[in-house]
Amino acid sequence: AQSAVLSARDAVMQAEAAITSAESAVASAKENLCLMLGWKYGDEVEIGELPEPEPAMSSSVNLDEDLVKAVENNYDIKILSRQIKNARQGATQRQYEETLKSSEEAVKANVKSAWQSLLLAETQYAQTVKSFELEEKNIQAAERKRAAGTMSLNEYQSRQISYNNAVTEKETAAMTLL
Repeated sequence: AQSAVLSARDAVMQAEAAITSAESAVASAKENLCLMLGWKYGDEVEIGELPEPEPAMSSSVNLDEDLVKAVENNYDIKILSRQIKNARQGATQRQYEETLKSSEEAVKANVKSAWQSLLLAETQYAQTVKSFELEEKNIQAAERKRAAGTMSLNEYQSRQISYNNAVTEKETAAMTLL
C-alpha cells in the first residue's frame, strides 16, 4: 500500500514537471515568434485565433500578373540579365541567355505550383466544411437519441469521436488554406 502511494506521488511529481516543462516551451515559442515578427523581447502580445478562410481566396489572385511579377522580382534573374548585358563573348552570352530562360521557367513553374496548391487547399477546405456540417447534424441527432435513451453510451461516444475528428480536419484544412 505504501509503495502504491509512493508510486502515485512520483507519478504526480512527474506530471507536474511535464506541465512546467510544457508551459516553459509554450512561453519560449511565443517569445521566439514575437521576436521573429519584430516585437521587442518581453513585449506583451496577444495571439488570437486564425480567421476563417474566405470562400474563394483564389479569385483575388491574378495568375498572369503574378507570373510576370515573380520573374521581374527574382533576384537571380536580375543578376543573369545584368550578366548578359555585360557579357562580351557570344558563347558566354548565349550560355547566360539559356540559363536565364531556364530560370524564368523555373520561377513560373513555382508560381503555378503554388497556385495549384491554393486551388487544392480551397477544394479540400470546402469538402471538410461539408463533412463537418454533416457531423454536426449527426452529433445533434445523437444527443437527442441519447437524451431519449435510444442510443447506447458506446454509440454516442463513437459519434463524439467522429465529430471531434471532423472539427480537427476542418481546422487543419483552414490552416492549410490560410
